[in-house]
Amino acid sequence: ELHLSEGTVRNYVSQIFSQLDVRDRVQAVLWVQQHLLD
Repeated sequence: ELHLSEGTVRNYVSQIFSQLDVRDRVQAVLWVQQHLLD
């Protein structure tokens, strides 16, 4: 258990989306499929 607030998790997810240059979770999954799963 990490004891993180929902807002903190949302902020982390937003930062990851920004770094991957994606808008949402679906695009993030597609990014992983294209870049990490060969």
